[in-house]
Amino acid sequence: MAERSVDTLTGLHKEWVKETPDAKPDTHAAFGACIRKFVAFLGHDVVADIGPGDVKRWLKFLKVERRLSDIRIRDGYFAAIRTVLNCARKAGSIATNVCDTVKLDAKPRPRTREKDLRQDEVYAILKASLETHEHAGPDVAAARRWVPWLLAYTGARVAEITRLESRHIIEEAGVFGIDIQQSKNGRPRIVPIHRDLEKQGFLRFVAERENQPLFFSKDKLRGPKLSIHKTRAEGLGEWARGIAKIAAHEVAPNHGWRHRFKTECRRINMDREVRFYLQGHAFKVDGEEYGYFPLDVTAAWMELFPTYDVSGESLTIHRVSGNDIIGQAVALLHMQRGRTVSEAA
Repeated sequence: MAERSVDTLTGLHKEWVKETPDAKPDTHAAFGACIRKFVAFLGHDVVADIGPGDVKRWLKFLKVERRLSDIRIRDGYFAAIRTVLNCARKAGSIATNVCDTVKLDAKPRPRTREKDLRQDEVYAILKASLETHEHAGPDVAAARRWVPWLLAYTGARVAEITRLESRHIIEEAGVFGIDIQQSKNGRPRIVPIHRDLEKQGFLRFVAERENQPLFFSKDKLRGPKLSIHKTRAEGLGEWARGIAKIAAHEVAPNHGWRHRFKTECRRINMDREVRFYLQGHAFKVDGEEYGYFPLDVTAAWMELFPTYDVSGESLTIHRVSGNDIIGQAVALLHMQRGRTVSEAA
C-alpha cells in the first residue's frame, strides 16, 4: 500500500502549511526545520510509531546535549511538533496528539552576565571580519566581512541583515539607508547607514552586488520559501562564537550586537522613539505609532553613534563629545551632506 502524506510527520507538516496560508513563511520554514531535525533524531518518520517517550527524549537531548534554553525548546522545537499534530487531529488525520501528555517547564536560564557583547568580544569579531576568509565561499566570506559591522551599526536582527538585497540599500534626502522590509514582528523600517560603513566601502560592495542578494546567490530567491538567510545567520553565529570564545550557554553572538546597540543609544541619549523605531521594537504608547521617521532625521542621531576602531591591539571607541547633543547631531548631519555634495561635484 502506498504511503499517504498523513502517515508521516513531514507529510503532516505539509498539510499544516496548506491549512495555515496566513502564517508567516518564516514560521512555516522554521517549523519544517524543527520537524526534520526531530525525524532525523528518531530515525524514522512514521506518525503511528511516535509516542510521548520519543518526544521527551528529543526535548531532553535538546536541553542536555544541545544546551538549548527551555524557552527556545518550548517555543520552537516543541511548538512545531505540537502545532502540526494538533492541526492533524482537527482534520481527523490522527486520533490523539502525543504532545498532550508531555509537560515542559520553561524557565529562563539564570543569567551570569549582561546580554551585550563585551569589549574584547567586539574587538575579536570585528577584527576577524576584516580577514580574507580563504576557506569560506564568496557569499559566506561576504557575510563574515560585513554582517558583524552592519549589526554593530544598526542593532538589527541578524536574519534581517542576511536577507538583504542590493535594492534594499536606498538613498533619501541625500542620506543612504537600509530598507528593512521584512522583520520578525512585521515592523518595516529604514535605518541610516553609519559613516564608518561608508568609509569601509560598504556602498562599493553593494554596487558590486547590483540586482543580487548581498550574502547569498540569486538563484535562492526562486525557491518557494527563503531560508538561506537563516542558514547564513546561524553559520555566522557559530563562527563568531568560536572567534570570540563565547560559551554556548552565554550570550548569543549575533543577538549580542542588538543589546550593544541599545546600550550605545542610551549613552548618547538618543530619543526614545527613534531608538525604538531603528530596532523595530513595538511602541508602548498608541500615539507613538503616528507619523513617520524620515531618514534624514534618524541619520542625525546616527551621526552621534560611536565608531568602532580595531586597527590597534584592542578596541578603541571613538565617541562624539559635548553637551548639546541635538545641535551636534544636526551640525554633523550638515557636514555629512556637505561631503556628499562635494563628492558628487
